[in-house]
Amino acid sequence: MSPARIIFVVSVALASGCVLGPGDWDLWDQLQDSGLGPVDSDTPTDDTGEPDTAETGDTNSAHDTGPYDTALPAPELSGLTPAYGPRGGGSAVTISGAAFTDDVSVRFGDATATVVAVTEDTLTVTTPAVTGAATVDVTVAQRGGQAVLEDGFQYIDQDDESGMVTAKGALQWFDYRGSYWNHGTDDYGMLQLWFPAQPDDEPYRDLFAAGLDSCSSDSFEVDSRGGLDMAGASAVLTGELSTLRPSWNADETRFEAQFGSGEVESEIDYDLALLDLWGLPEVAMPAVVSTPDEFVLTSPDIAGSSPLTLSQDQLAFEWAEIEADAVVVYIARISGDGRETFEILSCLAENDGAFTVPPGAWEAWQGGNQLYTYVGAMREAETTVPLNNGTSSVVGIAWNVGVILTR
Repeated sequence: MSPARIIFVVSVALASGCVLGPGDWDLWDQLQDSGLGPVDSDTPTDDTGEPDTAETGDTNSAHDTGPYDTALPAPELSGLTPAYGPRGGGSAVTISGAAFTDDVSVRFGDATATVVAVTEDTLTVTTPAVTGAATVDVTVAQRGGQAVLEDGFQYIDQDDESGMVTAKGALQWFDYRGSYWNHGTDDYGMLQLWFPAQPDDEPYRDLFAAGLDSCSSDSFEVDSRGGLDMAGASAVLTGELSTLRPSWNADETRFEAQFGSGEVESEIDYDLALLDLWGLPEVAMPAVVSTPDEFVLTSPDIAGSSPLTLSQDQLAFEWAEIEADAVVVYIARISGDGRETFEILSCLAENDGAFTVPPGAWEAWQGGNQLYTYVGAMREAETTVPLNNGTSSVVGIAWNVGVILTR
């Protein structure tokens, strides 16, 4: 009587994933086609997991080892970052786990991803495109076996907009210069941030002028209507010492907030997190905005006890240079009683310490007007928007604000 044989079946559950049995080799055909099929090991097994009874010298026989060589390491999966991306594919995703080998292959649902880099515990891949929004399994296979992260990746209803500007806005603070302002006029900060529904190639700086050392009359627009609907989501900007929480403005389809003096940090990168958006996990955008240091306009003197009176050929600005990508000039020409706006001039200047507004930049000029004058240093930041792989164009601006009278 032959001795009874007891087989112990051990089930190992991974964090957020599972190792499949020998009958579930989804990627077997793909591995065979790629020339990465199994080979014999020192202890070959067949597809039942029992010791192989075939001739171990036949290294080309799939029967020798079953679909995978169980003597080699099987992959383990623990998570994806980010775990979402556009249906158009193109997202850079990091897969975390263990025991990855160079012959690894990855699928998102039924579509094959591009493997960019492999280490023992991380895979960097580019997601494939799919036809529509869906939540799919992520399958990782190699000679030693395969693992599946069930519902591991969420495709959202967005195209791949790589290279397009898909986040715009400005985090700015306003330093009121001069003692002629009404009592109670305090410095303050303001944030406006939106995600255009129709991405374009126009960074935020181009809203001021077409290029450096140039001006545009009445061209500045911050109308964000037509942005992606993010109602119900919350935005959190985190610096080193402060946290900014703008609210959603449904009419303007943007996040916005106003902050008191000193609440906005200078010369710092702010990270953005979007929470409770479309059922996604936290949408993270590191260093989405970079703020400049305190900016000082040295000429003309807008910090006196009364406004200066200048002609249009005297609008020559000078400043103490700081680390900034450009200097912006924004001038509203209004009536002497302050009740009517005649023209808005916006300029973009090199950060070289001086800029003169060309007299011909104005559509009209007349004496007795007021010029509400904003001159500021601007720093640009650029990061990837994981919703659609676009770029961000959110700037930080430190303004000097004053009044000049015209003659």
